[in-house]
Amino acid sequence: MSGISPLPQYPHIVLALSLLGEPDRYHWFLFVPDAASNSGQGTKIHVTDLPLATDPSDAWRFVAEPNNINASPSSVCAAAIVGRVPEGKSVVDIVQIAQAVPLNEVPSADVGKEPKFTCRVWIKEVIKHLHASHFLRCPDVDALEQEMRGYASVAVASIENDTFDKACLVAATTCGGEDPRGNIPRHIHPDGTIII
Repeated sequence: MSGISPLPQYPHIVLALSLLGEPDRYHWFLFVPDAASNSGQGTKIHVTDLPLATDPSDAWRFVAEPNNINASPSSVCAAAIVGRVPEGKSVVDIVQIAQAVPLNEVPSADVGKEPKFTCRVWIKEVIKHLHASHFLRCPDVDALEQEMRGYASVAVASIENDTFDKACLVAATTCGGEDPRGNIPRHIHPDGTIII
């Protein structure tokens, strides 16, 4: 089990969740498909706290790396289009915005609400910065988080029932739900039914 369907296409900005092996624990990341790829190749933008041989600490590190979202080693269980790379901009601009978001500290607006820094906390802050920079429209990152958790819970139920194959790419309703091609589902009902 891995990948998403349908595959995102450039200039989509995708928010994706991968299962971490425990109930309700996911790795949150952004993915931007390559303009010349129809096979799921693109750039994965995220933070990780996995130790490196050169840095064995558990401090969070920023990573922007080539990735094939359709062949990812960690299982994508939820994926939603949250925006589009604006004309005249590129994934490099998104990486620069994301890289500027502080690591290893809960943002001041979330102190008291978030007990510790995680990839989810960081992604929500990145989404706020991308919203402010007009890469996407998402005035409520908490609503986006709940929407993504809903998609993930549908996937987890399918996994538990042995009926899960791939994550279904949707257009995030909390981010405008726009799909210029008209073929990305706008929402998944909790029973798994796709609503277009």
